[in-house]
Amino acid sequence: MAELKRGECSGARVRLGRLQPMVSASCIEHLDFIVEQDPDLATSFRIEMDAPPLAVQRSRSSIAGLLEQHLSTEEMSRRESVVTFSEEEASSWPTDWLVQQLHNLSSIQGRLTVLKVLYSREGGDFCAGEGSVLDGIETLYRDAGDSRKWKCVRLAASLLQKLVDSLAPAISTMLVCGKQVTLGVPGFEEHVISAPIGPFEIKDIMYKKVQPHSVYEAVLQQELVIFLSSYISSYPQIFQGMLRIRIGWILQAMKNELHERNKLAELESLSPNDIKTLLHEVVNPAEAEQRERSWLQKRQLSGALNKVPPGFYDKVYAVLEKTKRIKVAGNTLEQHPLIYDMARGDMTFALKVEETLKDVSSPEYRQIVVEVLTVIFVVLERNSELEFHQGVDLNELISSAVELFLSENLEFRHVSKAEGLKIFFNIPPFNRCGTTSYLARVISNKLLVGGVRVDPATECSVQ
Repeated sequence: MAELKRGECSGARVRLGRLQPMVSASCIEHLDFIVEQDPDLATSFRIEMDAPPLAVQRSRSSIAGLLEQHLSTEEMSRRESVVTFSEEEASSWPTDWLVQQLHNLSSIQGRLTVLKVLYSREGGDFCAGEGSVLDGIETLYRDAGDSRKWKCVRLAASLLQKLVDSLAPAISTMLVCGKQVTLGVPGFEEHVISAPIGPFEIKDIMYKKVQPHSVYEAVLQQELVIFLSSYISSYPQIFQGMLRIRIGWILQAMKNELHERNKLAELESLSPNDIKTLLHEVVNPAEAEQRERSWLQKRQLSGALNKVPPGFYDKVYAVLEKTKRIKVAGNTLEQHPLIYDMARGDMTFALKVEETLKDVSSPEYRQIVVEVLTVIFVVLERNSELEFHQGVDLNELISSAVELFLSENLEFRHVSKAEGLKIFFNIPPFNRCGTTSYLARVISNKLLVGGVRVDPATECSVQ
């Protein structure tokens, strides 16, 4: 009490006064953007969702550790109760039978599955026993948190359309650091955020564009936004070369990493603190304890992080000076008016490049696109008298490089087109038979066989 009267308590400034005057002159601020130094103090997802506090276990320092913890937790859950039916099976049951099962089932996962089917079929206000469907989900949400059944917590949170309070400030933090943020499930529409938005807009994106394709990602992407915001504030060097942070692709990279460790592991079953540990190892692999990765896996990771090498956008600008347009994945980067309205090094031009690459189908394909643009720049730089007469179709160049690779490696001559791409993406870039070699050959062929215009200023004249 003596410390409080002096205006200081444990190093924090304190002010005493009557409640009403202080309430009228105060505001509420969430402090979950503060970087936690001690894993024991980590804030669980459920706390951020305004549920009762939980103790969060100390995180393991490696993926191997969190997998061991995850599997032991899952085994314990299986011993407690086993769900013997799937959501697809439950969807075929009549409504009366589903309501009856709510009273017969003891497992949280089983009851949530039934309530999810009822919610989709009858709506949240439908009476399911002692209360509405939404009331039942809310109860199971809290029970799952108390039992640390994180998969159930995330499923219930998604069905209840819960939103982390500090999501808007977290996105603003990334925007202030010069990044764009995209929300969405890979393979479907992504929403690009380039200016601060409010909680209602974020909720609309999460539950109208993300949840219909993945009920768990509507919650997992919120967690990633919070964690990435704290990382970008504390470790900005990790995000060099990342102009656009694609939350869905990073989440996919985490799933791939976890799957490589154990085929049965599920990302949605990990605790929030283990999610944070795994995220850190994915976005900053240099500091993590790493296993040997194949070139396909390396490209998947680099592509998912949306990273580009230093000077990449300037190289694309130089390529565009030598051709009328660059096409990829149905999008076109036109020479006119871009290079006339924007200077080399302009951030606006870099954003235009990212907008052109946004519909590339997969992270590994995006990484190959970055490689082919870099190779085009090198070829044109070493042969400054050459220009592309028309446009450059990157998909066509990559397809030609894959065909050339398969034709010279007869053991792959019977593989499908999709399998051929996968094999090509798995070879190293820099050696005699690497991706760079094949890309350079098809680019040179494109330049020299009918697709080239020689710059008149450097054309040789015959006397």
